[in-house]
Amino acid sequence: MPQRLWEHRKALSMRTCGWMHKRIQSNSSMNGGINMKWGERDKDAILDYFFSKSQVPICILEGSYDIIEANDAFKTLVKNEIGQKFCRLTDLFVVKEYREYGMRRINLLRPLDDKTVHLRGSCIETSRGTMVVFEDYVMTNNQVTESLSEMNIEMANKTRELAKKNMRLQEANDKITELVNTDYLTKVKNRKYFYERLEESISLAYRENASFSVILADIDHFKRVNDTYGHGMGDKVLVRFTETLQKNLRSQDILARFGGEEFIVLLPFQEGENAVIVAEKLRQAVEDVLFEEAGLSITASFGVAVYRKGEHREELLKRADEGMYQAKKSGRNKVVFLKSE
Repeated sequence: MPQRLWEHRKALSMRTCGWMHKRIQSNSSMNGGINMKWGERDKDAILDYFFSKSQVPICILEGSYDIIEANDAFKTLVKNEIGQKFCRLTDLFVVKEYREYGMRRINLLRPLDDKTVHLRGSCIETSRGTMVVFEDYVMTNNQVTESLSEMNIEMANKTRELAKKNMRLQEANDKITELVNTDYLTKVKNRKYFYERLEESISLAYRENASFSVILADIDHFKRVNDTYGHGMGDKVLVRFTETLQKNLRSQDILARFGGEEFIVLLPFQEGENAVIVAEKLRQAVEDVLFEEAGLSITASFGVAVYRKGEHREELLKRADEGMYQAKKSGRNKVVFLKSE
């Protein structure tokens, strides 16, 4: 990486200028062990000493940035880097004035043939004018800066290209994940995905005492549909069945194909009678489905189970399965809720 050329003098930091401000404005000092009031003369004497002895550039301004005095460090800087006699600060530099931490600050900028001079100073008011102490200055090589800018542009372009590739890769990964978790025919979630969400719900119930329920549904006489109308019609029945269930569920509910003509629903934060109401709503919606091309209607049997804290998923699913079995045994097209013991 190109080396940036720095010439840095930091003999006086911004905190030092703040300290001088407070020190000069203090009510008293120790002189030979005797307290005495400080006046403007004492203040000017301290600043004059600092002005003449400091190795950092200092100038004194009045009016519209007129330079009325400068120390040797500032004169050397102007002479060596600018080659002009100073008269007004704005003739030599681009001046930006602002306040920082309650202190008046001045930034200077001056482009040369192959370098750019940056100065930053703090202002102290004196009886002669505004003393500006340039705590640090930086000189940058323009050729290096230009090369660095070109590198930055190239790097930005490569970063954008990499971001696009990462986005395409993420989209591909998302599609793969979706395929892995989705039933190829009905496009609802599969058993693998359902088990993952079920384990998350069990963990949430254990940590926060959150309730949830499951509904296990099985299409009645589905084998008869395949045998009578063919597997093509059987596939249409499965797709239409899942579409009907999905339309009557909340966005947070999870519908998955559990196997064959069995489907399962996870109802977060639903239990007892509320889960039964949802199951009954699904049953009635399925009952209203009609396949006009074959003069066929379908029904389904539903088993409802509410999670009991501390039980394993197999116990929960077994109760839902038993409920569904009882619904079929008692005539099909019914909802059976097996309450917890």
